[in-house]
This record gives sequence, structure tokens and C-alpha cells, in this order.
Amino acid sequence: MKHQLFKCLLLIIALTGTTSAGANAGAIDLPMIGDPADAVMSPAEERRLGQRIMTDIRARGMVIDEPELTAYIREVGYRLVAQTDRRDQEFHFFIIDSPGINAFALPGGFIGVNAGLILASRNESELAGVLAHEITHVTQRHIARRVQATRGVDMATAVTVLAAILLGGGDPNILAGAISGGLAASVQNTINYTLAYEYEADRIGINLMAGAGFDPEGMASFFERLERESRFREAGLEEFLRTHPVTSARVSEARNRARNMPPVEATDSMSYLLARARLRVMTARTIDQAADYFNEEIRRREGDQLTAARYGLALTQKASAQTGEARKTLQGLVEDNRQVPALRLALARAQTADGNAGAALETLARANEIFPGNYALNIEYAGRLLESGQAEQARERLLRVEYEGNPDARLLRLLARSARDTDRPVDAHFYLSEYNLLRGDLNEAIAQLRMALEIDDINPSQRERLENRLEELRNIRRM
Repeated sequence: MKHQLFKCLLLIIALTGTTSAGANAGAIDLPMIGDPADAVMSPAEERRLGQRIMTDIRARGMVIDEPELTAYIREVGYRLVAQTDRRDQEFHFFIIDSPGINAFALPGGFIGVNAGLILASRNESELAGVLAHEITHVTQRHIARRVQATRGVDMATAVTVLAAILLGGGDPNILAGAISGGLAASVQNTINYTLAYEYEADRIGINLMAGAGFDPEGMASFFERLERESRFREAGLEEFLRTHPVTSARVSEARNRARNMPPVEATDSMSYLLARARLRVMTARTIDQAADYFNEEIRRREGDQLTAARYGLALTQKASAQTGEARKTLQGLVEDNRQVPALRLALARAQTADGNAGAALETLARANEIFPGNYALNIEYAGRLLESGQAEQARERLLRVEYEGNPDARLLRLLARSARDTDRPVDAHFYLSEYNLLRGDLNEAIAQLRMALEIDDINPSQRERLENRLEELRNIRRM
């Protein structure tokens, strides 16, 4: 039964996305938040379930573990989270390596957004609208509430119906074939319940956007464009529309709500523009195709958008082994934009690729003096220190990195290596465990903790930490 519930949750979660359609939200009586959801799934159980699903996602290599991209999506996410009243809720934001236009919320505050959706957004407020919607699914505990709604519904039938919706894009014939017997009404009620949550997520999400300084119109404009383009079956929309149908009524309500908010003057951050440029290079079919795109952008753009286009071109130059050209392009960009840490990071990487590791180390040292708390710069600098034999300095720097309990794989790998190189085997096993967990290898993560516990000179505090974490991972595996 637990395995069936897990499969059902995976499918229901996919329906929790950014823009499901439904009746007018004002006509829907939303259930109360609180005890009913807790009776079905406690917050701790939600978190374990979310972690279990994340191990499957990571095991498939679907998460982009790029420190600067991870830092950016967290920055936007936490900016919105600061406007909620759920300060006790942990959040983990990540980017999925997929050109599809989609986003989703998992139990326990895990929120994923596809690279394709970030590229499809036309401004940062549109992206913030998607994240605000997904954050609200978490704060309102929609997943636990939907599980409560499925009680009394045969799980096998629910899985079949939900799979038909997902795989058939809501095709009436497929749906009719999947729903049969007296359970049809119960299953349909569960689906309708989900639609109510989508409207609630829109309403609360728009408030979060305004409070965080994003333009509330961004949510409506993104929905509106998807609804319009879906009529022409634009490439890349199939994944989104299969699980997140958009209607003119939904768009209209979001637009009206946004217009009733105080006006917000929002501009795209440089971080947003550079993140999109980097993702475009990473997801391009060919490097030449990406280079052509950025060359055209350079001819058309100005200001920050021109800077982002030149940055993107430099990334294509580095990727195509034109390392000298990439270095020159980035040196010019750094001179013109001294307060943009991502450009210094890219320059250091180009210098390394061009065969000048010493210059790269100097660039990173200087950048870390100017931006001492920058997540991606600290990780890159620590990695270079390790490669130059300065393990203790690297370890000290890594331990100062603030990652809000949400590290990426490279940070954990470097922490493990620095612990090993400074003769701290217990810490090395611990960080290797966390690294393997992040990669989706739960069994190896548990094995690393067991190896750490077998070390003779382990101290009591280390043992307690390891045993507690081992029990947590075993609970995740039991889900």
C-alpha cells in the first residue's frame, strides 16, 4: 500500500504545477489548513518523502549542479519565501536539466524549475511568478491535503487515472477509458480539489511577488503567453500543458488580481540575464547555434542585455576551445562591470582553460576580497586552492560557505576532498555520504556513514551526529 501511495504521489505532484486550469476560484470552498493534513502526513513525513523523490531525480542526472546557477535560483526563491508566514518551513530550490517548460513542488519544500522555463520567461518577474506559485503549494501544504482527499479512493485506480491525465494530456477519450465504475466520481473530486489549490497558489503567490519587489503582472503575462501560444502547439509546451493546462479564465483572474496590487517598478537583475545566457549555452543543440544567437543579440541589444550577450558569446568561445578569445572578451567585460561577480568567475575559468592557472588563482583571490560572501566564487576559489596543494586554506574557506542547508554536489565533493587531504577521515566519509545522497545514491550514502562509524578514534559528538544522520537516511529509504 505504501508503494502504491508513493507512485500516486509522484503523479499527483506532477499535477501540482504552475498553471492548472479550473472553475472560478471564488466559487470553490477550500479546505482548512492544519489538523486534517497533519493526520495524513506530518511535516517530517513530507520532508522524508520529498527527499526520497529527490534521490530518484538526482539518480537520473536531472539536476543542474552549477554553483552560480544554484545560487541564483535560491536567491530568487528565498526572496519570495521571506514574504511568507512559514518561517519554520525549509525550502530547497534547484534547476532541472530539461528544455521542457515546467516547474513543480515536492513535499518538504523541494522546488524544481526546468532550464527551459527559465529560458522561456521574458523577464525576471515572470520567473518569480512561477516560483511564487510553487512556494505557495508548499506553504499551504497542498500535497498533504490532496493525499487526505484521496482517502477512500482505490490507489491503483487513482494511479491509472492520473497517468492518463499526464500521458494523455487530458484527452477525454483516454480519460473516459481510465475512469470506470463507482470510483469515477471520487477520483474526479480529487482532481477538482487540485484545481482549487492552483487558484489559491495564484492568489497568494501574487502577494508574495509584490512584497518581494517583483511585478505581479509577471505571473499573468507568463500564463497569457502560454495560453496564446498553445493554440499553435509551440514546440516545448507539450510537457507544461500536459500537466498545467492554461485557460483564458485563469489568465483573466490573475491579471485582475495583479492590477489591484500597488504598482511595482521591477527591472531584470544582471544575475537573471547572465543565468539565462549560461543556460542557453548549456542547452543549445550545438555551440555554433548558441554563438550565432549571441552574435545576433550583440547587434540588437544595449546596456545589461548587451553585457549578457557578450558573456554568452564568451562562454561559447571557451566551449569551442577559443580560450584566448574567451579570456579577452571576459577581461573587457570585467573592466566594464566591476561589481558583477559572475563575470570574474567566468574569467578565472577562461584563464585556467587558456593554460594560466596562476592568473586564475589571482583573479579568484581578488574577487573573493571584493565579494567575500559569494557562494560560487568561494567554491571555485577553494577548488583552485586544493589543486594547488593548499588543502587547509581550502577547507577553511569551504567551511565558511553559507548554503542555507542546501549545498550543491561540487561543494560537498570539495569538502570531502579537503577533509581527506587534511587527515580528517570521519569528516571525509560524512561529506562523501552527503555527496552521494545528492547524486541519488542512497545506499552508498548510508555505506559512507557506516564506514565513518567504524573509525577507531571517532569522538562522542561525531558519533552522535553520524548515528542521527544514518537513522534519517534509513527512514528516507523506507519511504
